[in-house]
Amino acid sequence: MFGPGIYSTLASSKADDYVANADSSLRTRIMIANHVALGRTKTMFEASHDMQHAPHLYNSVTAATYPEGGKVNYHEAVVYREDAICANALIVYE
Repeated sequence: MFGPGIYSTLASSKADDYVANADSSLRTRIMIANHVALGRTKTMFEASHDMQHAPHLYNSVTAATYPEGGKVNYHEAVVYREDAICANALIVYE
């Protein structure tokens, strides 16, 4: 939605939509819980697929939800630097 970046969400059900197992016969799924440093985040009300980095003076972007006038059902934030996100826990589930 906002170009190549590291996407995160507060909603585990949204993250689960993006979990895939390379072996379709396995039911085990893995999700990573992260700490994300959004810094100064720009709220985006429309998709911008060609973004390569956060807008000038911003460190990240956050998608506005439908109730906020945006285009997504659940929270979604994007950082464009690997040092802005740190894995905290590995969640294994079925």
